[in-house]
Amino acid sequence: MSIKENTRIELKRELTKKVEVENKTYARITGKAQREERRLWNARALREAIINAILHNDYTTEAPPKVEGLLRVLNAAMDRQEIQENLQLSDRENFRINYLKPALDAGLIEMTIPDKPNSKLQKYRLTALGEQSKKELIRMS
Repeated sequence: MSIKENTRIELKRELTKKVEVENKTYARITGKAQREERRLWNARALREAIINAILHNDYTTEAPPKVEGLLRVLNAAMDRQEIQENLQLSDRENFRINYLKPALDAGLIEMTIPDKPNSKLQKYRLTALGEQSKKELIRMS
């Protein structure tokens, strides 16, 4: 089983647990002094909806919201400081962990000097996938 399949199974389990907690049971006393219970949502239909949403969604072009912000502001090759200023971020570590690293790992951006990741001349630019994702983001806006 691949990591992606494992993640989807785990996601389905977590969502199902969360929905089960939120799916309240309503009770009504009938005229015969009996209690009639009913769930807010049909559990089987909800489970099917969750599975369909997970399995039939195309996750290949989606980026986390923070990475989407980076894609929107990245024009040509820009250094870290320029990107951070455009995103109005002051914390360098937050930027590196939540924006830069995920975008690099996803292949959406690349370093202009990949052999020297810590170079003071280092800049970042969109890859072909990043360009495609940025166009999709703009189209969907």
